[in-house]
Amino acid sequence: MTEKVGVSRAAFIQFPFGRQIGQVGDRAGQRAVCDDLVDLLKTAEGPNTYRHLPYEWPEPPEKTKWRPDIPSPGVQRRMKELEEKKAAEDTKR
Repeated sequence: MTEKVGVSRAAFIQFPFGRQIGQVGDRAGQRAVCDDLVDLLKTAEGPNTYRHLPYEWPEPPEKTKWRPDIPSPGVQRRMKELEEKKAAEDTKR
């Protein structure tokens, strides 16, 4: 999606939701990610510059919790809107 929108610069990293720069308490790992992000800003040659960062989450993918138990407020609001819309459509029938 980021590429379709056409943001000027973007870095991709396969970390779980809410942990974009690394594990809690891993200052060295978080610093390395931040340093790479700053490097992207410095070296990007122009719009549509994308970089996949070479970091891996320490847990195996099948054991990693990729999404939070409770959806974010925006997701909760959208889910409620969809439920209300469906209920309104059901009452029309």
